[in-house]
Amino acid sequence: MNPLIKSPRHFAAFIISWLPLMAGMTYLGSKLADCGFQDASILVVPALVLQMFFFSGVWYVARVTSLKTSRLPVFFMRHILSYIIMNAIWLYIVMIYAEFLNAVLEQHVWREYFNQMMPLLVIAGFFIYFVAALISYLSLANERTREAEMDMLANQLKAGEAELKFLKASIHPHFMFNSLNALSTLTVSQPEKAQKVCLQLADFLRYSLSFKDDIVPLREELQHIRNYLNIEKTRLGDRLKVVWDMEEGIEDEPLLSFCLQPLVENAIKHGIEQRISGGIINISLKRNDTHLLIELNNPLSDEPGAARASTGQGLLNLKARLEQAYHNMARMVVHRGGKAFAIKLYLPLIKKKA
Repeated sequence: MNPLIKSPRHFAAFIISWLPLMAGMTYLGSKLADCGFQDASILVVPALVLQMFFFSGVWYVARVTSLKTSRLPVFFMRHILSYIIMNAIWLYIVMIYAEFLNAVLEQHVWREYFNQMMPLLVIAGFFIYFVAALISYLSLANERTREAEMDMLANQLKAGEAELKFLKASIHPHFMFNSLNALSTLTVSQPEKAQKVCLQLADFLRYSLSFKDDIVPLREELQHIRNYLNIEKTRLGDRLKVVWDMEEGIEDEPLLSFCLQPLVENAIKHGIEQRISGGIINISLKRNDTHLLIELNNPLSDEPGAARASTGQGLLNLKARLEQAYHNMARMVVHRGGKAFAIKLYLPLIKKKA
């Protein structure tokens, strides 16, 4: 909305700021036309009241004419035409008003006053248009800044919601139930292995409960994922196999925490668990000059009706967190085939290779 009419307070301030201009123009007009201040005010004040509406109209022209370097010819052309049209209409109406005064007051001096004041009115029209355009662009810039701040707050809110959803989903009761069941069996058959799994579960829970959107070394994420995979392997046994393809020396690369867990969890839940024979999860971690490349693929069940319904919420939450952390420079590519599922993450490098 035009800031001049946005509120009564703004409009009142606009009227008050216009009064000195009216007084100054009336004084100069009286000198140019060699007439009294009162006669000059009869012609000038209504003319400037009319100009107030043209002044406020410049905001609408500025709103549709962006100030961009690539479009400077269009910018100047549009404003020059706007100035010429607005001021031609304004001067023509003032001239008609002067003729009206001649007829009503039966004095044939008003058109002559108008002709003598014409240079002043033309200069004033240009100055008023320039000031109106300047104020309009400053107002629009301020408005866009507020909109950007609101968008940033909205994105932060969405990111916070995604974090909360991720926190709620990071430790599934189903996962805990299965892990404890597997542990209860191991305590009888393989006590030493049960102790090792307990320690891995404790490390897994400690890392999960310390969740926050931090940038961490890749090695911390890998340790967390290996704990998770080892715990899952206690119940899935040989059905779960993992093949790592990791570039040497990549462990020090920083990345957003909890990037890998949703991918591995998704692969087990919707891939390995659905197959009687299990399957292989392939995890690749490499980098180029600009990005850390993470790729994960797993088989899907080939039995009709065996696939578990997925909301995709985990991957959506991860995508939202990546957009927030990497300022929309990260990319996620998902491919679901008939027999396999693959996902790739392209994460901008935070620290260049030495």
